Amino acid sequence: NYDALPLASEQTGNIYIVQEPQGTWLINRKRAGLWRSDGATWTRLGIVPTYEEIGADPAGSSATVQGNLNTHTANESNPHNVIAEQVGAIKYVERGDVTADDFLIGDLIVDSQFHELDLSGICPEAAINQLVHFKVVLTNTLVTAFVVFQENGYVNGYNFEAARIQVAGIPRYGHFWMRMDAARKIQYKIQNVGTYGYIRITVRGWFTE
Repeated sequence: NYDALPLASEQTGNIYIVQEPQGTWLINRKRAGLWRSDGATWTRLGIVPTYEEIGADPAGSSATVQGNLNTHTANESNPHNVIAEQVGAIKYVERGDVTADDFLIGDLIVDSQFHELDLSGICPEAAINQLVHFKVVLTNTLVTAFVVFQENGYVNGYNFEAARIQVAGIPRYGHFWMRMDAARKIQYKIQNVGTYGYIRITVRGWFTE
């Protein structure tokens, strides 16, 4: 008995909601739920959940979950002991308060050609293929004097760092980042002009894997 529903033949594909059971058991009882017309008859698809059922929160579970999330996100003590490598981060090592420069002009070759600068005695193996941070200071009697640094093996002369004298006799400072190779080496070139008062290179730190 579908007296409470429109004619099925006029409602093909439509769905109606019966919110309350209607009729008498065993005679014309029509249960609450979703009913769909196929053009000939109505078929019950299922029940209609109440607002109370939709918003049910057994034992306050939603509040518990939210509370746990709030506690977790507010915790800055790294309770899961996540390390930098697990999140793809790399670590910078500050070398500290060193007591001397690492390279002086007597340690370097001044001939306008590139030469290797071996940093393996300063930077650890963990710094292989990582950036090294270093400071350079130099003086010269000519403003055409300069020192150039590039990755070991580079030959095209475009991707490099350089410190050029701006005023004769006045120190020129530079702070550079350069990737070391697997042997922890980079390259340098010192232009052979004028007279250098000094060239000092000091490693300040490096990244590790």
